[in-house]
Amino acid sequence: MALYCFWVIKLCPFKHSLIPNDELNAKIAVRLFLNTIRIIAAMKKINVSINRSYIQNLYYSFRYRDLSKESLMAMAETLVGNV
Repeated sequence: MALYCFWVIKLCPFKHSLIPNDELNAKIAVRLFLNTIRIIAAMKKINVSINRSYIQNLYYSFRYRDLSKESLMAMAETLVGNV
């Protein structure tokens, strides 16, 4: 899933006439990332609590920072343990 998030962030494939492309794609990548974390946590029967501050920082990072695939995977692993 980190590859999909990376792809969405870098290539900005989704477009909307009222929303800047980088903003829209960052939001889609955040949603994809968090949904994946929640699904993996549910499969492992782990409770994951992600606070609003973390989500805002994640969105900022997706929009303005140059993240690698490996960094996205590392972030996911810290939330649900080794996958």
